[in-house]
Amino acid sequence: MNRLDRREDIILKAIVEEYVRVVGPVGSRTITKKIPLNLSSASIRNVMSDLEDMGYLYQPHTSSGRVPTTAGFRYYVERLMELKYLKKEEMDTISDKVDQFKTDMIEMLIETSRILSDSIQHACLILAPGPGHLVLRHIGFVLLSRRRILVLLVGKSGLVQNRVFDHDEDISQDELDRISHYLNQEIVENRTIEETRKIIMKELRREKARYNRLVKKALNLGDKALEISEAKVIVEGQSKILDQPEFAENLGKLKQVITSFEQKATLLKLIDNTMSSEGLQITIGAENPLDEFKDMSVISAGYRRSDSTIGKVGVIGPMRMDYGAIIPFVEFTASLLSGKFEDN
Repeated sequence: MNRLDRREDIILKAIVEEYVRVVGPVGSRTITKKIPLNLSSASIRNVMSDLEDMGYLYQPHTSSGRVPTTAGFRYYVERLMELKYLKKEEMDTISDKVDQFKTDMIEMLIETSRILSDSIQHACLILAPGPGHLVLRHIGFVLLSRRRILVLLVGKSGLVQNRVFDHDEDISQDELDRISHYLNQEIVENRTIEETRKIIMKELRREKARYNRLVKKALNLGDKALEISEAKVIVEGQSKILDQPEFAENLGKLKQVITSFEQKATLLKLIDNTMSSEGLQITIGAENPLDEFKDMSVISAGYRRSDSTIGKVGVIGPMRMDYGAIIPFVEFTASLLSGKFEDN
């Protein structure tokens, strides 16, 4: 990425910010009024032409102004953007909503995604932690029918995950209670689901599991209850795409984007692409790995437990998002979730 001179920086910054505001090509006369430089429209047009030659702008029509390219937005984000500060009431709104859901992890993440989307008026998605990351305090079983069992996985701070599975033989609630007691006393506490399952599998290979019926049954049931499922993608606010002029005027593009939002596997690829990356990630336009999102940008940040990234918070919108306003929301939300999961 070529470093521009001060005059080019000022003009490119003004064009990007005006384009974000008006959603249309930006002309030299408009820029003349926006910048702290004593330049004529002709001089600004010359700079705009140079920026176009360098790939930072393009001209949709011969008689129109310029529009930033993916490279133009990338330069702006890395060199020219000014981050805005979140107001206390904005932070409190998100924090208060998250605090309302102290036990149900998925409900907490759904509400977090919803309040973030409403705050910034763009689609928001959250990649939930894989079940294996939950640090367990307790495991419990509830018999729903003779072979259908509800398992409750309670984390250290009280967050609960639950799932239903079918057992391969009849079992009573009394037996489930004894199995739960054994697992909680001998294996579960203060270990992640992944760690617990590894211990269970190891114990199943030991001799004592062959001779103690309760132990063997507990280990088999625990192994099945702790099977790691796929990561869950939570999406809120996808209808806000309808409010974006660049999509509302192009029904083909709009249909493609809305269809993609309905395919969770596609969204998982989009956000999981940066799962191993540390900190804030911004993918702009043509940088996106999926063709259907080449006209959009993704701002995401991981949330953590200890030293591991366990999930992602992401915002998806048109390339002309107000990056400086949205980034602080994404970073604050990711930090908030990290705090929630640190003890969990």
